[in-house]
Amino acid sequence: MNFSLENFSLDGHFTRFELRVFALVAIAFVTAWYRPLLANRFFSAVEHWGSRLARRRTLCCMAMAALLIVLRLALWPIEKLPLPTIQDEFSYLLAADTFSHARLTNPTPTHWIFFETVFENMRPTYMSKYPPAQGAALAVGQLLGHPWLGVLLSVAVMCAAITWMLQGWLPARWALLGGLLVVTRFFFAFGYEMNYWLESYWGGAIPALGGALALGALPRMLRRRSAVHGALLGAGVALLLFSRPYEGIVLCVPLGSAIALRVLRGRATLGTLFPSLGAAACVLAAAGALLAYYNWRGTGNPLLMPYVVNDRDYLSTPNFVWQEMGAPIHYRNPQFDAAFNGWCRFLWTRDRLTLSWNGIRWGLMRKLDLLQGFYLPGVMGLAVLATLWWLVRNRKARFLLAVCACTLAGLLLVVWFQRHYAAPATAAAFGLSLLALRYLRTWKPGGRPVGIGMSRAFVIVWLVLVPLNMSASFDGHSIQNRPGDWALDRARFEERLNALPGRHLVVVRYGPNHHPGQEWVFNRAEICEAKVVWVREIPGEDLAPLFAEFKDRQVWTADVDARPRTLDPFLERPVAR
Repeated sequence: MNFSLENFSLDGHFTRFELRVFALVAIAFVTAWYRPLLANRFFSAVEHWGSRLARRRTLCCMAMAALLIVLRLALWPIEKLPLPTIQDEFSYLLAADTFSHARLTNPTPTHWIFFETVFENMRPTYMSKYPPAQGAALAVGQLLGHPWLGVLLSVAVMCAAITWMLQGWLPARWALLGGLLVVTRFFFAFGYEMNYWLESYWGGAIPALGGALALGALPRMLRRRSAVHGALLGAGVALLLFSRPYEGIVLCVPLGSAIALRVLRGRATLGTLFPSLGAAACVLAAAGALLAYYNWRGTGNPLLMPYVVNDRDYLSTPNFVWQEMGAPIHYRNPQFDAAFNGWCRFLWTRDRLTLSWNGIRWGLMRKLDLLQGFYLPGVMGLAVLATLWWLVRNRKARFLLAVCACTLAGLLLVVWFQRHYAAPATAAAFGLSLLALRYLRTWKPGGRPVGIGMSRAFVIVWLVLVPLNMSASFDGHSIQNRPGDWALDRARFEERLNALPGRHLVVVRYGPNHHPGQEWVFNRAEICEAKVVWVREIPGEDLAPLFAEFKDRQVWTADVDARPRTLDPFLERPVAR
């Protein structure tokens, strides 16, 4: 057993990074307790300057977006473009390539069985299974030079939108502080949580942006009752519809309840709210029509989403806990059989929440732990717990708590789970953090201004964690999710072929014990026009018709389960009969 502090071990020993964090937190809070006004002149000057800047609300929002971009580009000499590794990333990149060619979908390839891969539809059309928003963001980046630029811009706009949302719920100076916390949270990794929202091609920036627009427009709409804020609320919900529709519906429950309660309590009437609600309805109607058209082009049915088609054709493991597992589906390639009839069925059985007290408690604690560690990491989760008694007595905090609670309740009903599924509630989580700090700041036990020192200590610990996290996850090379060696080899093979003259066809040969998560067959939207095309070798399927179609290409074999992996010319090219 390795007891070194350089490595994390599951036997309860702490890493060197964790010990540094614990020491920092202890020093900060002990100092805040005994010397709450330490360096008060300096902190007061900073807070005064921040208060003056915060009055320029639009500038603050733009500054948060610019700060995120500048910080990330400052690392460009060391950390360049992330390498796609997760199957979902390749699916989103297919959507981006499709949209950047001014198409919503692509025709099914002639010999589609050899191009078939996970999380992509081949029939009735060739397209990504996922809703279009993330792919559209990547398409913007692709038109600017590279899909990752779309990731960078979407995270930057998300930071600006969350700052704008906080301005609707909190005083301007607290919203500015919240914007800074958002930027630092999504620029760096916290603890062992790699920052996949910025350093990959999937994540939660788009639904978090939609949630921020909707939550930021709600209080403004109820105060001013303007069509502009109603349209912004509708735009936020529309973004959720185009990115995470189920979670978007869940978020609409507290939003709609807040409006209904406002009317029932006589604080507003449907007549006075009509301009706002009418504008929201118009935006949502247009978004619904656009989504229906997208579905129709992709599946032939305006009400049938590509996601549903993919699940129907490939998955026997349903999405919700009340659904029963179906019979195994027969696939023509063994990789799908291992992935969908083996790996997916095992994970579904393991992670499914059983409808019993123990099952619900286990599922609740598991997902709450994962979400709290991501959206309220470390000290901010502690701040919310410390001030929970005050928060539940505050009307604004109760609404934000309701948003988070509804999101958690909705996710309890879902079997498959990733942290970004809760992205629509990101702004609500940060709003709770800021409200908690405001209450903490007023704490004066024995008449001593301990709360001022404590609130400053929370912010200092958060900001100091940035360089600590950088040193912990940087390792002198990279701050992004580190791709596996198989992904690096795939990228090297493709780079090698792109450097050669002519066009190429790579036949991927899998071993009998291939890992289901290491998929190699992914292609661009225009397969026939791509310089490098990837196809899978399928036992019992004749490759000759495929070779006849791509007769002008050099054919290669990639033996992806050999050690080392090899890329060799195809020795014998069969002829179609």
